[in-house]
Amino acid sequence: MRLLWPLLTATGISLSIAARSTTASGGETDDAPRYLPAVVSPPKMNASIALELVKAHSDEERGESLLTPLLELLSKVKNGIRATEHTPLAMLKRLKIKAGENSEHAFDQRLKQWFQKVDTHRAKYPEYTVQKEVEDLLTLMDARELAKVLYRFRKVHNMQSRVNGLQQVLAAKNDRAVYDLIPVWLDDRVPPDEVFDMLPVAAMERIIDRKKEWERRVVVHKWLRTYIGYVAKYVGRGLSYDDAAVVTKLVEKRGEEESVDFLFTLWGYNGDKDRANSLQSTLGVKYPSTVELMFDEWLEFDRYPSDVYDMMPIGINQVLTKNPLKERKSWHVIDSALTPWVTYGVRFNKKHGVHAPDLSVDQTKFYDFVSFILRELKSCNEPQDLVDYVEHFRSVKELAFLAPKLQRRMLLAEHNEYEPLIFNAWAKSKLDPRIVYDSMPVASISTLGMIVAQGLEHECERIEQLLRYVDDVRVRESFSDKLVIELLLSGRATVDALRHYFKALGERGRKERSGLLLEALHNHEQNHAPSP
Repeated sequence: MRLLWPLLTATGISLSIAARSTTASGGETDDAPRYLPAVVSPPKMNASIALELVKAHSDEERGESLLTPLLELLSKVKNGIRATEHTPLAMLKRLKIKAGENSEHAFDQRLKQWFQKVDTHRAKYPEYTVQKEVEDLLTLMDARELAKVLYRFRKVHNMQSRVNGLQQVLAAKNDRAVYDLIPVWLDDRVPPDEVFDMLPVAAMERIIDRKKEWERRVVVHKWLRTYIGYVAKYVGRGLSYDDAAVVTKLVEKRGEEESVDFLFTLWGYNGDKDRANSLQSTLGVKYPSTVELMFDEWLEFDRYPSDVYDMMPIGINQVLTKNPLKERKSWHVIDSALTPWVTYGVRFNKKHGVHAPDLSVDQTKFYDFVSFILRELKSCNEPQDLVDYVEHFRSVKELAFLAPKLQRRMLLAEHNEYEPLIFNAWAKSKLDPRIVYDSMPVASISTLGMIVAQGLEHECERIEQLLRYVDDVRVRESFSDKLVIELLLSGRATVDALRHYFKALGERGRKERSGLLLEALHNHEQNHAPSP
Protein backbone atom coordinates (compact mmCIF):
# COMPACT_ATOMS: atom_id res chain seq x y z
CA MET A 1 0.00 0.00 0.00
CA ARG A 2 2.91 2.41 0.69
CA LEU A 3 3.69 2.46 -3.05
CA LEU A 4 0.03 2.87 -4.04
CA TRP A 5 -0.76 6.12 -2.21
CA PRO A 6 1.66 8.27 -4.21
CA LEU A 7 0.20 6.84 -7.39
CA LEU A 8 -3.35 7.66 -6.35
CA THR A 9 -2.57 11.12 -5.09
CA ALA A 10 -0.74 11.78 -8.35
CA THR A 11 -4.04 11.39 -10.14
CA GLY A 12 -5.71 13.91 -7.89
CA ILE A 13 -8.13 11.33 -6.46
CA SER A 14 -8.57 11.09 -2.71
CA LEU A 15 -10.40 8.03 -1.47
CA SER A 16 -10.70 5.69 1.47
CA ILE A 17 -10.33 1.98 1.69
CA ALA A 18 -11.69 -0.01 4.55
CA ALA A 19 -8.48 -0.98 6.36
CA ARG A 20 -7.40 -2.07 9.74
CA SER A 21 -4.05 -1.39 11.37
CA THR A 22 -2.42 -4.58 12.54
CA THR A 23 0.48 -5.43 14.81
CA ALA A 24 3.22 -7.77 13.90
CA SER A 25 1.46 -10.41 15.92
CA GLY A 26 -1.75 -9.83 14.01
CA GLY A 27 -3.64 -8.03 16.77
CA GLU A 28 -5.48 -4.74 16.39
CA THR A 29 -4.23 -1.55 18.02
CA ASP A 30 -6.77 0.47 19.94
CA ASP A 31 -5.67 3.81 18.51
CA ALA A 32 -5.84 2.73 14.84
CA PRO A 33 -8.88 4.05 12.87
CA ARG A 34 -11.10 1.21 11.76
CA TYR A 35 -12.13 2.97 8.44
CA LEU A 36 -10.72 5.88 6.50
CA PRO A 37 -13.25 8.57 5.39
CA ALA A 38 -14.80 7.70 1.98
CA VAL A 39 -14.29 10.61 -0.43
CA VAL A 40 -13.73 10.61 -4.17
CA SER A 41 -13.10 13.93 -5.90
CA PRO A 42 -12.94 14.48 -9.68
CA PRO A 43 -9.61 13.48 -11.23
CA LYS A 44 -7.12 16.11 -12.23
CA MET A 45 -4.98 13.76 -14.32
CA ASN A 46 -5.69 11.24 -16.97
CA ALA A 47 -7.83 8.44 -15.50
CA SER A 48 -6.30 5.95 -17.95
CA ILE A 49 -2.81 6.50 -16.47
CA ALA A 50 -4.17 6.12 -12.96
CA LEU A 51 -5.91 2.90 -13.89
CA GLU A 52 -2.76 1.39 -15.38
CA LEU A 53 -0.71 2.39 -12.31
CA VAL A 54 -3.22 0.79 -9.98
CA LYS A 55 -3.24 -2.41 -12.02
CA ALA A 56 0.56 -2.55 -11.96
CA HIS A 57 0.59 -2.45 -8.17
CA SER A 58 -2.51 -4.47 -7.56
CA ASP A 59 -0.49 -7.41 -6.19
CA GLU A 60 1.53 -5.32 -3.77
CA GLU A 61 1.22 -6.43 -0.15
CA ARG A 62 -1.57 -8.84 -1.19
CA GLY A 63 -4.07 -6.01 -1.53
CA GLU A 64 -6.09 -7.52 -4.39
CA SER A 65 -9.33 -7.76 -2.41
CA LEU A 66 -9.00 -4.17 -1.24
CA LEU A 67 -8.16 -2.77 -4.68
CA THR A 68 -11.00 -4.41 -6.61
CA PRO A 69 -13.57 -1.65 -5.83
CA LEU A 70 -10.95 0.95 -6.68
CA LEU A 71 -10.24 -0.66 -10.04
CA GLU A 72 -13.94 -0.69 -10.85
CA LEU A 73 -14.32 2.94 -9.82
CA LEU A 74 -11.40 4.10 -11.92
CA SER A 75 -12.71 2.14 -14.91
CA LYS A 76 -16.07 3.90 -14.61
CA VAL A 77 -14.38 7.29 -14.29
CA LYS A 78 -12.32 6.57 -17.38
CA ASN A 79 -15.36 5.51 -19.43
CA GLY A 80 -17.38 8.47 -18.17
CA ILE A 81 -14.67 10.91 -19.20
CA ARG A 82 -14.43 9.32 -22.63
CA ALA A 83 -18.21 9.50 -23.07
CA THR A 84 -18.24 13.16 -22.02
CA GLU A 85 -15.41 13.97 -24.40
CA HIS A 86 -17.38 12.47 -27.30
CA THR A 87 -20.83 14.01 -26.80
CA PRO A 88 -22.04 16.19 -29.69
CA LEU A 89 -21.93 19.24 -27.41
CA ALA A 90 -18.29 18.56 -26.47
CA MET A 91 -17.39 17.99 -30.10
CA LEU A 92 -19.14 21.23 -31.01
CA LYS A 93 -16.97 23.11 -28.50
CA ARG A 94 -13.75 21.42 -29.65
CA LEU A 95 -14.39 22.47 -33.23
CA LYS A 96 -14.30 26.06 -31.95
CA ILE A 97 -17.25 27.07 -34.08
CA LYS A 98 -18.23 30.60 -33.19
CA ALA A 99 -21.00 32.27 -35.11
CA GLY A 100 -19.82 35.62 -36.42
CA GLU A 101 -16.11 35.07 -35.67
CA ASN A 102 -15.26 32.68 -38.50
CA SER A 103 -15.65 33.39 -42.16
CA GLU A 104 -18.94 32.03 -43.46
CA HIS A 105 -17.13 29.38 -45.52
CA ALA A 106 -14.98 28.22 -42.57
CA PHE A 107 -17.99 28.24 -40.29
CA ASP A 108 -20.02 26.10 -42.70
CA GLN A 109 -17.18 23.62 -43.17
CA ARG A 110 -16.75 23.14 -39.42
CA LEU A 111 -20.49 22.81 -38.89
CA LYS A 112 -20.70 20.27 -41.67
CA GLN A 113 -17.95 18.28 -39.92
CA TRP A 114 -19.97 18.41 -36.74
CA PHE A 115 -23.10 17.12 -38.52
CA GLN A 116 -21.06 14.14 -39.73
CA LYS A 117 -19.85 13.43 -36.19
CA VAL A 118 -23.42 13.69 -34.93
CA ASP A 119 -24.50 11.05 -37.44
CA THR A 120 -21.82 8.70 -36.13
CA HIS A 121 -22.82 9.43 -32.55
CA ARG A 122 -26.54 8.92 -33.25
CA ALA A 123 -25.88 5.55 -34.90
CA LYS A 124 -24.49 4.40 -31.54
CA TYR A 125 -26.82 6.45 -29.32
CA PRO A 126 -30.21 6.77 -31.09
CA GLU A 127 -31.61 8.54 -28.02
CA TYR A 128 -29.76 11.64 -29.24
CA THR A 129 -32.81 13.23 -30.88
CA VAL A 130 -33.21 16.10 -33.30
CA GLN A 131 -34.54 18.14 -30.37
CA LYS A 132 -31.23 17.62 -28.51
CA GLU A 133 -29.30 18.48 -31.65
CA VAL A 134 -31.13 21.81 -31.88
CA GLU A 135 -30.57 22.47 -28.16
CA ASP A 136 -26.82 21.94 -28.62
CA LEU A 137 -26.74 24.30 -31.60
CA LEU A 138 -28.58 26.93 -29.57
CA THR A 139 -25.65 26.98 -27.12
CA LEU A 140 -23.58 28.24 -30.04
CA MET A 141 -25.94 30.90 -31.44
CA ASP A 142 -29.39 32.34 -30.85
CA ALA A 143 -32.52 31.08 -32.60
CA ARG A 144 -32.58 33.73 -35.32
CA GLU A 145 -28.94 33.12 -36.24
CA LEU A 146 -29.55 29.39 -36.30
CA ALA A 147 -32.59 29.82 -38.56
CA LYS A 148 -30.45 31.74 -41.05
CA VAL A 149 -27.67 29.14 -40.91
CA LEU A 150 -30.11 26.28 -41.49
CA TYR A 151 -31.68 28.09 -44.43
CA ARG A 152 -28.20 28.54 -45.92
CA PHE A 153 -27.44 24.85 -45.41
CA ARG A 154 -30.50 23.81 -47.43
CA LYS A 155 -28.42 24.46 -50.54
CA VAL A 156 -25.67 22.07 -49.43
CA HIS A 157 -25.74 18.73 -51.21
CA ASN A 158 -27.70 16.02 -49.35
CA MET A 159 -28.44 18.37 -46.44
CA GLN A 160 -31.97 19.57 -47.26
CA SER A 161 -33.87 16.76 -45.53
CA ARG A 162 -31.73 17.01 -42.39
CA VAL A 163 -31.97 20.78 -42.24
CA ASN A 164 -35.76 20.63 -42.68
CA GLY A 165 -36.01 18.42 -39.60
CA LEU A 166 -33.89 20.86 -37.58
CA GLN A 167 -35.91 23.79 -38.87
CA GLN A 168 -39.18 22.14 -37.85
CA VAL A 169 -37.99 21.67 -34.28
CA LEU A 170 -36.50 25.16 -34.13
CA ALA A 171 -39.78 26.67 -35.34
CA ALA A 172 -41.68 24.86 -32.60
CA LYS A 173 -39.22 26.28 -30.03
CA ASN A 174 -39.06 29.82 -31.41
CA ASP A 175 -41.64 30.79 -34.02
CA ARG A 176 -40.30 34.34 -34.35
CA ALA A 177 -37.04 33.02 -35.80
CA VAL A 178 -39.00 31.41 -38.64
CA TYR A 179 -41.40 34.29 -39.21
CA ASP A 180 -38.41 36.58 -39.74
CA LEU A 181 -37.32 34.39 -42.65
CA ILE A 182 -40.60 34.59 -44.59
CA PRO A 183 -39.60 37.78 -46.48
CA VAL A 184 -36.30 36.10 -47.35
CA TRP A 185 -38.12 33.02 -48.68
CA LEU A 186 -40.40 35.22 -50.76
CA ASP A 187 -37.48 37.18 -52.21
CA ASP A 188 -35.76 33.91 -53.07
CA ARG A 189 -39.03 32.55 -54.53
CA VAL A 190 -38.86 29.45 -52.37
CA PRO A 191 -41.78 27.23 -53.52
CA PRO A 192 -44.54 26.66 -50.92
CA ASP A 193 -43.82 22.92 -51.13
CA GLU A 194 -40.37 23.53 -49.67
CA VAL A 195 -41.64 25.99 -47.06
CA PHE A 196 -44.13 23.39 -45.83
CA ASP A 197 -41.25 20.96 -45.28
CA MET A 198 -39.54 23.47 -42.99
CA LEU A 199 -42.56 23.99 -40.72
CA PRO A 200 -43.63 21.93 -37.68
CA VAL A 201 -46.87 20.98 -39.41
CA ALA A 202 -44.84 18.72 -41.70
CA ALA A 203 -43.69 16.54 -38.80
CA MET A 204 -46.29 16.71 -36.04
CA GLU A 205 -45.32 13.35 -34.57
CA ARG A 206 -41.90 14.80 -33.79
CA ILE A 207 -43.24 18.06 -32.37
CA ILE A 208 -46.02 17.03 -30.00
CA ASP A 209 -47.59 13.90 -28.56
CA ARG A 210 -50.72 12.92 -30.51
CA LYS A 211 -52.51 12.30 -27.21
CA LYS A 212 -52.29 16.00 -26.36
CA GLU A 213 -55.23 16.78 -28.59
CA TRP A 214 -55.85 20.42 -27.70
CA GLU A 215 -52.19 21.47 -27.75
CA ARG A 216 -51.79 19.63 -31.02
CA ARG A 217 -54.68 21.50 -32.62
CA VAL A 218 -53.18 24.82 -31.58
CA VAL A 219 -49.85 23.90 -33.17
CA VAL A 220 -51.53 22.62 -36.34
CA HIS A 221 -53.60 25.77 -36.71
CA LYS A 222 -50.64 28.11 -36.17
CA TRP A 223 -48.36 26.48 -38.71
CA LEU A 224 -50.97 25.49 -41.28
CA ARG A 225 -52.11 29.10 -41.22
CA THR A 226 -48.47 30.19 -41.66
CA TYR A 227 -48.11 27.91 -44.68
CA ILE A 228 -51.38 29.06 -46.28
CA GLY A 229 -50.45 32.67 -45.57
CA TYR A 230 -47.15 32.12 -47.35
CA VAL A 231 -49.00 30.61 -50.31
CA ALA A 232 -51.18 33.73 -50.55
CA LYS A 233 -48.12 36.02 -50.56
CA TYR A 234 -46.34 33.76 -53.03
CA VAL A 235 -49.29 33.85 -55.43
CA GLY A 236 -49.60 37.60 -54.81
CA ARG A 237 -46.20 38.00 -56.43
CA GLY A 238 -47.53 36.52 -59.64
CA LEU A 239 -46.25 33.01 -58.99
CA SER A 240 -48.36 29.90 -59.53
CA TYR A 241 -49.60 27.69 -56.69
CA ASP A 242 -53.28 26.75 -56.40
CA ASP A 243 -55.51 24.92 -53.90
CA ALA A 244 -54.91 21.63 -55.69
CA ALA A 245 -51.18 22.02 -55.00
CA VAL A 246 -51.90 22.79 -51.33
CA VAL A 247 -54.00 19.66 -50.74
CA THR A 248 -51.59 17.53 -52.77
CA LYS A 249 -48.75 18.60 -50.48
CA LEU A 250 -50.87 17.96 -47.39
CA VAL A 251 -51.79 14.44 -48.48
CA GLU A 252 -48.25 13.69 -49.63
CA LYS A 253 -46.76 14.61 -46.24
CA ARG A 254 -49.55 13.78 -43.78
CA GLY A 255 -51.84 11.30 -45.54
CA GLU A 256 -55.55 11.61 -46.32
CA GLU A 257 -56.93 11.11 -42.82
CA GLU A 258 -54.64 13.64 -41.16
CA SER A 259 -55.16 16.12 -44.01
CA VAL A 260 -58.89 16.03 -43.30
CA ASP A 261 -58.17 16.59 -39.61
CA PHE A 262 -55.81 19.50 -40.36
CA LEU A 263 -58.38 21.31 -42.52
CA PHE A 264 -61.11 20.89 -39.92
CA THR A 265 -58.74 22.32 -37.33
CA LEU A 266 -58.30 25.32 -39.62
CA TRP A 267 -62.08 25.57 -40.12
CA GLY A 268 -62.64 25.65 -36.38
CA TYR A 269 -61.10 29.13 -36.04
CA ASN A 270 -62.97 32.30 -36.91
CA GLY A 271 -61.53 34.02 -39.94
CA ASP A 272 -60.31 30.80 -41.54
CA LYS A 273 -63.63 29.08 -42.34
CA ASP A 274 -63.93 30.21 -45.97
CA ARG A 275 -60.35 29.23 -46.75
CA ALA A 276 -60.85 25.87 -45.04
CA ASN A 277 -64.10 25.27 -46.95
CA SER A 278 -62.35 25.94 -50.25
CA LEU A 279 -59.52 23.55 -49.41
CA GLN A 280 -61.93 20.86 -48.18
CA SER A 281 -63.79 21.12 -51.48
CA THR A 282 -60.59 20.70 -53.45
CA LEU A 283 -59.50 17.82 -51.22
CA GLY A 284 -62.82 16.02 -51.83
CA VAL A 285 -62.59 16.43 -55.59
CA LYS A 286 -58.92 15.48 -55.91
CA TYR A 287 -59.11 12.66 -53.35
CA PRO A 288 -62.73 11.33 -53.38
CA SER A 289 -61.97 8.80 -50.65
CA THR A 290 -61.53 11.70 -48.20
CA VAL A 291 -65.18 12.73 -48.52
CA GLU A 292 -66.50 10.10 -46.15
CA LEU A 293 -63.63 10.87 -43.76
CA MET A 294 -65.12 14.35 -43.43
CA PHE A 295 -68.58 13.12 -42.41
CA ASP A 296 -67.87 12.80 -38.68
CA GLU A 297 -66.45 16.31 -38.49
CA TRP A 298 -69.34 17.79 -40.50
CA LEU A 299 -71.86 16.00 -38.30
CA GLU A 300 -70.12 17.19 -35.16
CA PHE A 301 -70.65 20.78 -36.30
CA ASP A 302 -74.19 20.10 -37.61
CA ARG A 303 -73.34 21.14 -41.14
CA TYR A 304 -76.42 20.94 -43.35
CA PRO A 305 -76.30 18.65 -46.39
CA SER A 306 -77.01 21.69 -48.55
CA ASP A 307 -73.79 23.30 -47.24
CA VAL A 308 -71.59 20.27 -47.78
CA TYR A 309 -73.19 19.63 -51.19
CA ASP A 310 -71.21 22.55 -52.58
CA MET A 311 -68.01 21.21 -51.02
CA MET A 312 -68.29 17.75 -52.55
CA PRO A 313 -67.61 16.57 -56.11
CA ILE A 314 -71.36 16.35 -56.78
CA GLY A 315 -71.83 20.07 -56.18
CA ILE A 316 -68.54 21.41 -57.46
CA ASN A 317 -68.88 19.54 -60.75
CA GLN A 318 -72.66 20.21 -60.94
CA VAL A 319 -73.16 16.52 -61.56
CA LEU A 320 -76.98 16.50 -61.41
CA THR A 321 -77.42 19.26 -63.97
CA LYS A 322 -74.54 18.61 -66.36
CA ASN A 323 -75.16 14.92 -67.06
CA PRO A 324 -78.33 14.41 -69.16
CA LEU A 325 -80.33 11.35 -68.10
CA LYS A 326 -81.17 10.59 -71.72
CA GLU A 327 -77.62 9.26 -72.02
CA ARG A 328 -77.52 6.07 -69.97
CA LYS A 329 -73.76 6.36 -69.55
CA SER A 330 -74.44 9.41 -67.36
CA TRP A 331 -76.30 7.30 -64.81
CA HIS A 332 -73.17 5.74 -63.34
CA VAL A 333 -71.50 9.16 -63.04
CA ILE A 334 -74.49 10.54 -61.15
CA ASP A 335 -74.81 7.44 -58.96
CA SER A 336 -71.15 7.67 -57.91
CA ALA A 337 -71.40 11.34 -56.99
CA LEU A 338 -74.85 11.10 -55.41
CA THR A 339 -74.16 8.14 -53.13
CA PRO A 340 -71.78 9.78 -50.61
CA TRP A 341 -73.87 12.94 -50.38
CA VAL A 342 -77.09 10.98 -49.82
CA THR A 343 -75.27 8.88 -47.22
CA TYR A 344 -74.35 12.07 -45.39
CA GLY A 345 -77.94 13.34 -45.65
CA VAL A 346 -79.27 10.13 -44.08
CA ARG A 347 -76.72 10.32 -41.26
CA PHE A 348 -77.58 13.97 -40.66
CA ASN A 349 -81.28 13.15 -40.42
CA LYS A 350 -80.63 10.19 -38.14
CA LYS A 351 -78.68 12.43 -35.81
CA HIS A 352 -81.83 14.51 -35.47
CA GLY A 353 -84.08 11.51 -34.92
CA VAL A 354 -85.36 11.12 -38.48
CA HIS A 355 -84.47 7.93 -40.34
CA ALA A 356 -85.58 9.15 -43.75
CA PRO A 357 -87.46 12.12 -45.22
CA ASP A 358 -91.20 11.67 -44.83
CA LEU A 359 -94.19 13.82 -45.73
CA SER A 360 -95.35 14.08 -42.14
CA VAL A 361 -92.01 14.87 -40.50
CA ASP A 362 -91.24 18.14 -38.73
CA GLN A 363 -89.42 20.16 -41.40
CA THR A 364 -87.14 21.79 -38.82
CA LYS A 365 -85.64 18.46 -37.72
CA PHE A 366 -84.32 17.10 -40.99
CA TYR A 367 -82.93 18.07 -44.36
CA ASP A 368 -85.26 17.23 -47.24
CA PHE A 369 -82.63 16.03 -49.68
CA VAL A 370 -85.30 14.11 -51.64
CA SER A 371 -86.93 17.35 -52.80
CA PHE A 372 -83.51 18.82 -53.55
CA ILE A 373 -82.52 15.91 -55.80
CA LEU A 374 -85.86 15.96 -57.58
CA ARG A 375 -85.70 19.69 -58.18
CA GLU A 376 -82.20 19.47 -59.65
CA LEU A 377 -83.02 16.53 -61.92
CA LYS A 378 -86.33 18.01 -63.08
CA SER A 379 -84.66 21.23 -64.17
CA CYS A 380 -82.77 19.69 -67.08
CA ASN A 381 -84.43 16.39 -68.05
CA GLU A 382 -87.55 15.16 -69.83
CA PRO A 383 -90.20 13.43 -67.66
CA GLN A 384 -89.68 10.00 -69.24
CA ASP A 385 -85.89 10.13 -68.72
CA LEU A 386 -86.36 11.18 -65.11
CA VAL A 387 -88.88 8.39 -64.45
CA ASP A 388 -86.53 5.81 -65.97
CA TYR A 389 -83.56 7.02 -63.94
CA VAL A 390 -85.45 7.08 -60.64
CA GLU A 391 -86.75 3.55 -61.25
CA HIS A 392 -83.13 2.53 -61.91
CA PHE A 393 -82.31 3.42 -58.28
CA ARG A 394 -83.94 0.17 -57.22
CA SER A 395 -80.95 -1.67 -58.66
CA VAL A 396 -78.39 0.47 -56.80
CA LYS A 397 -77.88 -0.80 -53.26
CA GLU A 398 -77.01 2.55 -51.65
CA LEU A 399 -79.77 4.45 -53.47
CA ALA A 400 -82.58 1.86 -53.60
CA PHE A 401 -84.44 3.44 -50.67
CA LEU A 402 -84.70 6.69 -52.67
CA ALA A 403 -86.80 5.23 -55.51
CA PRO A 404 -90.13 5.01 -53.64
CA LYS A 405 -89.56 8.33 -51.93
CA LEU A 406 -88.82 10.17 -55.16
CA GLN A 407 -91.71 8.47 -56.98
CA ARG A 408 -94.08 9.30 -54.15
CA ARG A 409 -93.03 12.94 -54.40
CA MET A 410 -93.43 12.90 -58.19
CA LEU A 411 -96.95 11.49 -57.89
CA LEU A 412 -97.92 14.40 -55.67
CA ALA A 413 -97.42 16.95 -58.44
CA GLU A 414 -100.54 19.01 -59.09
CA HIS A 415 -100.46 18.66 -62.88
CA ASN A 416 -99.05 15.19 -62.93
CA GLU A 417 -97.35 14.19 -66.14
CA TYR A 418 -95.29 11.61 -64.26
CA GLU A 419 -98.14 9.42 -63.02
CA PRO A 420 -98.84 7.35 -66.18
CA LEU A 421 -95.12 7.09 -66.87
CA ILE A 422 -94.39 5.78 -63.37
CA PHE A 423 -97.20 3.21 -63.49
CA ASN A 424 -96.02 2.05 -66.90
CA ALA A 425 -92.50 1.62 -65.51
CA TRP A 426 -93.85 -0.46 -62.63
CA ALA A 427 -96.00 -2.55 -64.96
CA LYS A 428 -93.08 -3.14 -67.30
CA SER A 429 -91.01 -4.61 -64.49
CA LYS A 430 -94.06 -6.32 -62.88
CA LEU A 431 -93.15 -4.76 -59.57
CA ASP A 432 -94.70 -6.39 -56.51
CA PRO A 433 -97.89 -4.47 -55.49
CA ARG A 434 -96.50 -4.07 -51.98
CA ILE A 435 -93.53 -2.18 -53.40
CA VAL A 436 -95.85 -0.14 -55.62
CA TYR A 437 -98.00 0.71 -52.62
CA ASP A 438 -94.93 1.84 -50.69
CA SER A 439 -94.09 4.17 -53.59
CA MET A 440 -97.53 5.80 -53.67
CA PRO A 441 -98.33 8.93 -51.63
CA VAL A 442 -101.24 7.17 -49.94
CA ALA A 443 -98.82 4.82 -48.20
CA SER A 444 -97.20 7.62 -46.25
CA ILE A 445 -100.37 9.21 -44.91
CA SER A 446 -101.25 8.03 -41.43
CA THR A 447 -104.85 9.29 -41.67
CA LEU A 448 -105.75 7.10 -44.64
CA GLY A 449 -108.88 5.82 -42.91
CA MET A 450 -110.26 9.33 -42.48
CA ILE A 451 -109.43 10.27 -46.07
CA VAL A 452 -111.21 7.24 -47.50
CA ALA A 453 -114.21 7.73 -45.23
CA GLN A 454 -114.48 11.34 -46.34
CA GLY A 455 -114.29 10.24 -49.96
CA LEU A 456 -111.54 12.65 -50.98
CA GLU A 457 -111.46 12.22 -54.72
CA HIS A 458 -107.73 12.27 -55.46
CA GLU A 459 -106.89 9.85 -52.65
CA CYS A 460 -109.65 7.48 -53.70
CA GLU A 461 -108.28 7.58 -57.21
CA ARG A 462 -104.86 6.55 -55.97
CA ILE A 463 -106.29 3.52 -54.20
CA GLU A 464 -108.13 2.69 -57.40
CA GLN A 465 -104.86 3.02 -59.29
CA LEU A 466 -103.38 0.39 -57.03
CA LEU A 467 -106.34 -1.90 -57.73
CA ARG A 468 -105.97 -1.34 -61.45
CA TYR A 469 -102.30 -2.08 -61.20
CA VAL A 470 -103.05 -5.43 -59.55
CA ASP A 471 -105.52 -6.21 -62.36
CA ASP A 472 -103.62 -4.80 -65.32
CA VAL A 473 -100.32 -6.42 -64.49
CA ARG A 474 -102.27 -9.65 -64.05
CA VAL A 475 -100.76 -10.53 -60.75
CA ARG A 476 -104.05 -11.39 -59.08
CA GLU A 477 -103.19 -15.06 -59.25
CA SER A 478 -100.22 -14.42 -56.95
CA PHE A 479 -101.59 -11.31 -55.25
CA SER A 480 -105.12 -12.04 -54.17
CA ASP A 481 -107.81 -9.68 -52.93
CA LYS A 482 -107.03 -10.99 -49.45
CA LEU A 483 -103.52 -9.53 -49.80
CA VAL A 484 -104.98 -6.31 -51.21
CA ILE A 485 -107.12 -5.90 -48.08
CA GLU A 486 -104.17 -6.59 -45.78
CA LEU A 487 -102.02 -4.16 -47.73
CA LEU A 488 -104.58 -1.34 -47.50
CA LEU A 489 -105.17 -1.98 -43.81
CA SER A 490 -101.42 -1.82 -43.21
CA GLY A 491 -101.67 1.85 -44.17
CA ARG A 492 -103.88 2.41 -41.11
CA ALA A 493 -107.13 2.47 -43.03
CA THR A 494 -109.97 1.05 -40.96
CA VAL A 495 -112.32 -1.76 -42.02
CA ASP A 496 -115.24 0.67 -41.98
CA ALA A 497 -113.37 3.16 -44.13
CA LEU A 498 -112.54 0.48 -46.72
CA ARG A 499 -116.12 -0.77 -46.74
CA HIS A 500 -117.27 2.77 -47.46
CA TYR A 501 -114.72 3.12 -50.24
CA PHE A 502 -115.50 -0.24 -51.89
CA LYS A 503 -119.19 0.62 -51.99
CA ALA A 504 -118.32 3.95 -53.59
CA LEU A 505 -116.21 2.04 -56.11
CA GLY A 506 -119.31 0.12 -57.21
CA GLU A 507 -121.18 3.36 -57.67
CA ARG A 508 -118.36 4.56 -59.92
CA GLY A 509 -119.04 1.78 -62.41
CA ARG A 510 -116.93 -1.08 -61.05
CA LYS A 511 -119.66 -3.16 -59.42
CA GLU A 512 -118.06 -6.52 -60.06
CA ARG A 513 -114.71 -5.45 -58.65
CA SER A 514 -116.47 -3.76 -55.75
CA GLY A 515 -118.32 -6.96 -54.90
CA LEU A 516 -115.15 -9.05 -54.88
CA LEU A 517 -113.36 -6.61 -52.62
CA LEU A 518 -116.31 -6.37 -50.20
CA GLU A 519 -116.36 -10.16 -50.05
CA ALA A 520 -112.63 -10.24 -49.29
CA LEU A 521 -113.13 -7.59 -46.62
CA HIS A 522 -115.95 -9.61 -45.04
CA ASN A 523 -113.77 -12.72 -44.97
CA HIS A 524 -111.01 -10.70 -43.32
CA GLU A 525 -113.45 -9.59 -40.60
CA GLN A 526 -114.55 -13.16 -40.03
CA ASN A 527 -110.99 -14.43 -39.79
CA HIS A 528 -110.00 -11.67 -37.38
CA ALA A 529 -113.14 -11.59 -35.27
CA PRO A 530 -112.43 -11.74 -31.52
CA SER A 531 -112.98 -15.10 -29.86
CA PRO A 532 -116.33 -15.39 -27.99
